[in-house]
Amino acid sequence: MNNMNAVYTGKEQQSPSKSRFSLSLLTIAMGLAYSQQLHASENEADSSNNDDVIEQIQVVGKRIYLYQEGSSGTKMNMAVKETPQAIKIITADVIKAANIKSFEDVYKIDASSSSSHSIDSFPRNYFRGFATQGDGGIKVDGFRFTAQLDLDLAAYERFEVVKGPTSTLYGQTSVGGAVNAISKKPQSEFALETSASVSSFNTYRADLDITGSMTDDASITYRMITAVKESESFIDYVENDLLLLAPSIKFEAGDNTSVLMQLNYQEHDDRYHWGSPMKRVKEGSNAMEIADIPHSQFFGMPWNSAQRKALLTQISVDHYFENDWKLRANAQYSTVKMDVHAYSPETIDHDGWLESTSLYAEDGKTKVFSSEVNLFGEVEIFSEEDVLFFGADYSKSDDSGLSAYTGLTREKNDLSFNIFDPDYSQSNVPAHTTLDDYDTIYNSESISKEYGATVQALLHPTEDLSLMIGSRYSVSSDSYAENTGGSKSIAEALAAPLTPDDDNETYKNVTIQAGLTYAINDDINLYSSYGESFEPNSGRSYVSPGVTEIIDPEEGRNYEVGLKGDIDDDISFSTSVYYMTRSNITERDRVNQGSCSNCKITIGTQRSEGIELDVMGHITENLNVFGSIALMDAEFIEGEYKGLQPSNAPKFGLSIFLDYEFSDGLLNGFGVRGGIVHKSGLSTFDRGMKVDGKPFVYEWKDYSEIDAGIYYEYKNWEIDLAVTNLTDTKYYSTAFSGLRWGVNPNYARQFTATVNYSF
Repeated sequence: MNNMNAVYTGKEQQSPSKSRFSLSLLTIAMGLAYSQQLHASENEADSSNNDDVIEQIQVVGKRIYLYQEGSSGTKMNMAVKETPQAIKIITADVIKAANIKSFEDVYKIDASSSSSHSIDSFPRNYFRGFATQGDGGIKVDGFRFTAQLDLDLAAYERFEVVKGPTSTLYGQTSVGGAVNAISKKPQSEFALETSASVSSFNTYRADLDITGSMTDDASITYRMITAVKESESFIDYVENDLLLLAPSIKFEAGDNTSVLMQLNYQEHDDRYHWGSPMKRVKEGSNAMEIADIPHSQFFGMPWNSAQRKALLTQISVDHYFENDWKLRANAQYSTVKMDVHAYSPETIDHDGWLESTSLYAEDGKTKVFSSEVNLFGEVEIFSEEDVLFFGADYSKSDDSGLSAYTGLTREKNDLSFNIFDPDYSQSNVPAHTTLDDYDTIYNSESISKEYGATVQALLHPTEDLSLMIGSRYSVSSDSYAENTGGSKSIAEALAAPLTPDDDNETYKNVTIQAGLTYAINDDINLYSSYGESFEPNSGRSYVSPGVTEIIDPEEGRNYEVGLKGDIDDDISFSTSVYYMTRSNITERDRVNQGSCSNCKITIGTQRSEGIELDVMGHITENLNVFGSIALMDAEFIEGEYKGLQPSNAPKFGLSIFLDYEFSDGLLNGFGVRGGIVHKSGLSTFDRGMKVDGKPFVYEWKDYSEIDAGIYYEYKNWEIDLAVTNLTDTKYYSTAFSGLRWGVNPNYARQFTATVNYSF
């Protein structure tokens, strides 16, 4: 992965998973044989060709920790230093060094971020104390992606993390920020990379990435990425198997037009684990604590399962006009099909016995269609470098299917699960493998639509001063319908009419974003910015039986100043001071949920302020660094929770990863790397658990995680030995705003050995 990306960035019965793994190994072997044959034929080429190959190998050998251009903050390729917003680009080498395996793992290289450590396949991120989940915080090549799947990362060459609002470009998003995954693209030069790895907890993985040209003039290029994984986990019973196929092809239709088509198919087969419950401190108390249980404790039943199949298809057309203006048209269609069955403990009494729990199932499908057209280019207003940008986009998300529930209570005498002596037998809770095994089945459909238009201008009033200003008009609508009250069988649920919860609601919003950048000198820029965000609130507020009201969209604002700079083109740094607010926040209405299952309540305004410092690049030719440090103060400033700190908002964070490659002497070819992640000052409150009339607050302990690795490179081969969480530190974090469920342990220590071949 690293070598190919370096070139790009320069400008009983055998289970299905075992069959996939064997097939992938065969594919890798064929790829190796093909590359060796090609390598032998190239050795017969003339000396001038050999010189070109040698020069390319010298470029590829350098690990890349610094990437100085990005498009996620403006939808135009710009130097990070010149973009008036906090942007962090995470290269493939940083992803590898920090052992980033999911979107949530961004917390490892961003000091003000945090993670829920969930393994339920619902990606969640917390930027600057603000929660983002799914299609609001995760994007693929600029398009929103459903919250129903945590995609495997093998198909992506880097992340671009934008801190702060992005609604002016992308419509409804969180004020905290967003992660944009940039797909690997076809390359004109042939390259192949394949790897096989084995890790702790019976984890086996194989990857193949091959790219090149299909024509002599490189007018048609291709790329094929495959991956297969068979994995257990540090948590008992939890499994995670994967199949990934990601082909792409690019056509050059003349000198000015290109067409890129991409497909990404993924199958995930998991043992569902919905988080660990906390137990009451004493009988009758709402105060909760973490139980003294093994790191490997599983909360569920062995029959828990989650199968997800995802397909993303994308097409992008780029056209350059004679005056250097560019027209870009993109479209993406994605589907995720889910089949989930889960036993999920919710509350535990002081002796470790379950007080209540639920059985949950889902058989549904999420479809997302997005499209956009952008036109931008240079105009002369103040200078010849001024740029205008016009964009229009449309998206529709359709989430439909069946879900089922069974509530279990002590009164029904069907709970014998104790966290200190768990009983995983089916005599305790019989296996639920079809929806007809559950008490109540719902058929529902939720549709969300949005379209909008964006105008941006990048102006240069003076040689040293630039102004970025943009505005967007958005129209969004949400509708929800279900078979009210549920049904007793699948057939009955499918036959029952869907009753709209309320009339379709439409929201109209105008957001603006503006920033100034001043060049102090050739290397350092001072910037300031203001931005707005919005997110429609699904559900309505309860008034009286049968009467509900619309809830206005959630809104966010960000004020930020900072410095960005480059040092000798090898080191970049950025520092920012910010003040952000998020208002009209909602959460589930637990009091009236019996009368209105989709009702919510507003809980006030959240504020976050802090300072961040990031540094990345090459300290020396052999030593690379990627570091981040942050101080943050986040709390609710209005509403019932005034003065309380939101979940996953560390008051202090530190992250630093170093990588050193030996280039001569006896250790030539060897490299070592290591990193530390530290977070402190985390807490969570739960409004449903009152102590002395106030929401219960739980203070999480500070934690530090250490990763380390050693590798050896010889010609086209690399052997890599890595360990994450070296000291096997154990701590917990929460996936939601409360403590009833979704409290998760961090990942236990894991060793990984990888053999990589690249050509």
